[in-house]
Order: sequence, then C-alpha cells, then structure tokens
Amino acid sequence: MSTIFMKIGKSLRAFRNSKGLGQADIAAIAGTSIPTVSEWEKGKSNPTLERFITIAQELNVSLDTLAFFDKESSDNFSKEELKFLREFRKLPITMKESIKNILKEFNKLEKI
Repeated sequence: MSTIFMKIGKSLRAFRNSKGLGQADIAAIAGTSIPTVSEWEKGKSNPTLERFITIAQELNVSLDTLAFFDKESSDNFSKEELKFLREFRKLPITMKESIKNILKEFNKLEKI
C-alpha cells in the first residue's frame, strides 16, 4: 500500500463524512461502484485523475482540499472563508503580497 494512496483515501473518507455523504454518493458522482470507493478509502487503490477531478467539481472543492483534507483545520473556517482562501490561492504572488500588506495595515488600525 502506497502512503499517498492511504493519505488520499483517508482524506476522501474524512471529507465525505464531514459532508454527511455515503460511499454510494461518491460512487454515483464518480460513476463507479461502492466497493471501488471502499478500496480508495482503504488506500488499496486511487481514483483516476479524471474521476478525482469529477468528484472535486461535483462537491465544489479544490483537488488539494479533497486530497489532503483535514477535518480539524477545516472546522475552523466558514464556507465564506474557505471560498476566499481558494480564490486567494489562485492569485499571482504580487496580488497576494498586496493583500497581506493591506491586512497588516488594517490590523495596525484595529490596535489604535
């Protein structure tokens, strides 16, 4: 069993559970069987990239979130914050730095 297969499988299961979905739901989205989803979650195999993309798109989540989902850290963010984070990650580095600087200045003002 590959470590990355196990990580992706555990992440998929944790994400699925956090959304109240069953293996049948994921199987229907991916166009596969429940036993296949079970194999993914056990780390015995991985979905094809095409299926993984389909699952992420249908669940409206990024590939990295789905592959490396951590329930503990995700519980700390609202849907709006997660959406902002996804959009922030898409920005060019110069825009990210500008936003960071704006937030630093805003935080300074709050302390006054």
